Amino acid sequence: MLSGKFLFIINSTLLFLSLDFLLPNYDNLVIDYGQTNYESVIYPAEFPFYQEDLQIGNITISSYQSYQGKFLGNFFRIKENVYLKTIDTVITKIDYIQGGDPYKDLVLSYHGPIYSNDVISVVSQNRPSNSQNHSIQYFNSNNGRNIGVGLMYHKILVEEDFFSSFNYEHSSNRISYNLLYSDHYGENSELAISVVGRRKFSFSGSYDFGNVVDRTSQLSLFIDFSTTNTYGYIDENLQIFKIGALGEYHKTHYMLSFAKYNEQIYPEYSFELKMSKQVMVGIKRFAIYGPGNLEDREINRFSIGIDRGPLNLSLVPVIISEGFSPKFLYAGLKFSYFTDITKFSVKAYKYNFIKTLNQDSALDSYFLISLMFSPNFNGIRFRPFIDTKYRLINFNDLYNNEYDYTEIKKI
Repeated sequence: MLSGKFLFIINSTLLFLSLDFLLPNYDNLVIDYGQTNYESVIYPAEFPFYQEDLQIGNITISSYQSYQGKFLGNFFRIKENVYLKTIDTVITKIDYIQGGDPYKDLVLSYHGPIYSNDVISVVSQNRPSNSQNHSIQYFNSNNGRNIGVGLMYHKILVEEDFFSSFNYEHSSNRISYNLLYSDHYGENSELAISVVGRRKFSFSGSYDFGNVVDRTSQLSLFIDFSTTNTYGYIDENLQIFKIGALGEYHKTHYMLSFAKYNEQIYPEYSFELKMSKQVMVGIKRFAIYGPGNLEDREINRFSIGIDRGPLNLSLVPVIISEGFSPKFLYAGLKFSYFTDITKFSVKAYKYNFIKTLNQDSALDSYFLISLMFSPNFNGIRFRPFIDTKYRLINFNDLYNNEYDYTEIKKI
């Protein structure tokens, strides 16, 4: 595996020239505190206020962990080596990065079926400075039923964390439902608050009415419920309840719901209209919960997309509001062109057009250009490739690299 990163800091601008395949998703912003991704935070490019959860197989590493001092960058490498959807193939992998401390990294993994329609995944990661990640997970898929179980152990210096999860999904005829239980327990002997954790239970279900008017009209009713108990630096209980309908009417995909976050109720909706075979327009409104004393955000996302085979173009203006009063405006532009041997894409976001929230985004702009070249040679069983990415992140006056990044607590 080829990996390298060059970082230049000029005033408040960070310039990355990167050949780095360790990042989770390039729709996300990864902000590094150190020379590697071990101390990194993850933000969605379209919403750079609160972090997104990190999914590793059956296990969810919650963004709450970073608010409690646990950087999600510690889990990037093990995430990329957990495969649970390939249930009929044995995969044995040695993933090694050579370099001096702290760049040296070794990941050993095994994935293979036990009986039929199932897979077990065992991954072990070891790095310098007494840093470890170990995961064992099981997944079974059979006749519309999915069962997932996961255990993971994380250790870095005097910090230890234990993660566990159980997930059950079932779908038959018109009814489908999902049950999820996850738990995190962590200790750090050198901190005043030495124990942190999070426990979550969720249930979601839906009923599909099928074509209610004609063949172009579909309707489903859904219900979602989750309860989360967090303790440590953030002590709180969060209950989320959603009820709504989704479906398709002629050329429009829609979703309408009411969401209740503890005592606060938000209307949420989504509409996507296919204007032609090549043009799609949409509008989406949803709420984001702010952990601890952070404020909730209401997101109003507009989009227009053009799809002409290998060429794709989309424009995404976003308004963050309190109620229906606009408080923050930013916009994104995405362009991509794919062929059999090349993939070229550009993503650009400009933030802080309107800045009347109590706490704005510390980002001013974000730019990413990506180019991959992968020729296909006859007679060989592999395809060589070159993948290059250039990222430019510009911060505003809210950023101070001597302290925290926006709303993250460093410990």
